Amino acid sequence: MTLLRAALLASVGLAVFPGAALAGEAVLYAPAPGWVEQADIAPLLRGSDIPATVISDVQSRLERGVVATYVDTATLLENPQALMDQGTLSLYWLPDKGDLTVHRLDIVRGGEVIDLLAQGVTFDVIRRELGLEQRLLDGSRTATLAVPGLRQGDVLRVAYTTTTDDQALGDEVQEAHFLPAQPWEVGLARVIVSWPEGEEMFWAAEPRVDLAQPEARDGYQWLRVSLPLAERPPMPGDAPSRYLRPELLRVGSFASWEELSAQMVPHYTAAITVDDASPVAAQAAAIMARTDDEKERAALALQLVQDEVSYLLNGLDGGNYLPQSADQTWIARYGDCKAKSVLLTALLRRMGIDAEPVLVTSQGGDAVPELLPLPLAFDHVIVRAVIDGQDYWLDGTSAAARLANLADVPPFRWALPLREGGSGLIAMTPRDPAVPQMVAVLSADHSAGVDLPVLMEMDLSYAGPAGAQIRQMADAATPEQLRDMAQGMARSSAGAGNAAIYDVSVTYDETNAVGTLHVGMISPAAFEWQDGRLEAEIRQSVDGSGFNPDRSRPAWRDIPVATPGPARQRTEMRMILPDGGEGFTISGAATTSATFGNVQIDRAAQIVNGELVATADTFYRLGEIAAADIPAARRDARRLQSARAELQAPADVTWRWELTPAERRRRAAPVLAAYERAIAFAATDDLGPLSARAMFQENVYQFADALEDYDRIARESPSAWVH
Repeated sequence: MTLLRAALLASVGLAVFPGAALAGEAVLYAPAPGWVEQADIAPLLRGSDIPATVISDVQSRLERGVVATYVDTATLLENPQALMDQGTLSLYWLPDKGDLTVHRLDIVRGGEVIDLLAQGVTFDVIRRELGLEQRLLDGSRTATLAVPGLRQGDVLRVAYTTTTDDQALGDEVQEAHFLPAQPWEVGLARVIVSWPEGEEMFWAAEPRVDLAQPEARDGYQWLRVSLPLAERPPMPGDAPSRYLRPELLRVGSFASWEELSAQMVPHYTAAITVDDASPVAAQAAAIMARTDDEKERAALALQLVQDEVSYLLNGLDGGNYLPQSADQTWIARYGDCKAKSVLLTALLRRMGIDAEPVLVTSQGGDAVPELLPLPLAFDHVIVRAVIDGQDYWLDGTSAAARLANLADVPPFRWALPLREGGSGLIAMTPRDPAVPQMVAVLSADHSAGVDLPVLMEMDLSYAGPAGAQIRQMADAATPEQLRDMAQGMARSSAGAGNAAIYDVSVTYDETNAVGTLHVGMISPAAFEWQDGRLEAEIRQSVDGSGFNPDRSRPAWRDIPVATPGPARQRTEMRMILPDGGEGFTISGAATTSATFGNVQIDRAAQIVNGELVATADTFYRLGEIAAADIPAARRDARRLQSARAELQAPADVTWRWELTPAERRRRAAPVLAAYERAIAFAATDDLGPLSARAMFQENVYQFADALEDYDRIARESPSAWVH
């Protein structure tokens, strides 16, 4: 998840020895380059209706492997808030790749231009790692200045140029600029990109932006975009990401994906190579000694990289695109996605497994084939391994990889292999996860009666990366945090909005990388009167009710629907029924196998030996639903919604008032014991379980005990209801 930030800011990579001076560490001060078209601010300040942004001017020159970007901004400080927000300037650059040169620092007040640079005002330079909390070290510098003498009503204008000579790209270049659209109000806004006529360059502005052809002038090609663009039409939120991405101008010198792959591969080849005496080779040998199975070896190598190498994006000295070596990563025990992928590839190749690093994008991968072939099209690196003819997509920065989920395909859509001679894009064909990422097992005891509470034990188990998060919770969560989490998470999962929780615990199975949240609770009776029948709905999975894509606008009628995935969930429920299950029946669709959109659901319910046993498997498949197929998908969703299953109680069910006092007390005893635990478990100021017990005791005619609870509630939280 690092390359886009690196490309747009030209950041991220290898360590620099302390005290080593970089060429661009100091702020330079000089006139603007001769190729810059200077904006005239005077006409923009005439009249009374001056926008807050007076100038937003960005111009780039791409030449001989260097990108120089000139930025000129002028801002009206029209109120105290703007004065506070704009009064301190911060300019960022990367000294390992180039310089920051300040050209202008003016205060425009009325007809007067106050030149602060001429007065000797300069910026202070600090090193501030903005992403350190996210383990991102990019080596950027910040030039900062509290602008002296600013007043409300002034216009503050600053112009500067940053240069970028990326170590990994050689003579190749790339640049990208966001293109704001209306209703942004601005006096003058534009983006200009120029390059020598003799250099082959490619450009595109997507999506939905028509560009004029570059103009040839003074030996250069000039591509310009006037801003703001026309207001972009609204898009349905469930459209594929390529329809939703912001407008972006991309310019670069790569003619194809193959050329880009070939440019990057030498850096990786050198980093992957290890000799027989390498500690990486020793690790590979140790894995090979454990098993002869290639898939098991790949799983062990991936687990090693995930668990034994911490994540750190070190972006100094070209580390945005230059990976550190496999040996260095193993010795340091940290690295970013590039470093982890290099290490994993080295391990796999030492074991004779076909493996190569691939570039991917973690968000919006469906758009990649439409983009210019530029490094900034990607923000992540993983490994593609081929075992027995099957692709395995291995992410060293993920977590909790095991043999069971090794074949899972991350939702990146497209990959660019880095291989000798170059490669085009290859599709990452999704497949159903081999094991569920979430399993919910609910054990319920409704034996006390249809009109008495249910005792429930619920286990929510998460595998893979979600399980790793549960592991962190098991290691660090306090009892109070677990209780608060259970109040929301467990109740929503169980459909028990006013349950009383009496137990929460978290465990982690290291062998299988499965984290489990266990919750014990008391929930109100599951049965309700529906159309003259006493029944409980058997809810095991999604029912299609949320699927209703809106394509009513004419402009939307050809836009497909994006579906998330791949994902798999399973639910299992066992409920002990009253009276040994005598007379209880299941009506409706007890067994269902259905698909709507790209969701598949298989569920079944039956009564066995006095227990309701229900299971459901749900598969979410990454992809799209073509516009022409949306009506059929809606119909499938409605059919699934109507395919409900209900647990029906017999007409002669036994009610609590029909029980003898002794039998009623016997049935109530386990419920009261659970309420006692819930009251002890609850937070000091949470009287919910106590209130639930009071009402329960009233319902089973233990009025004296109920009155004691109500008295306590009245003392601690008096209200009209309790009195």
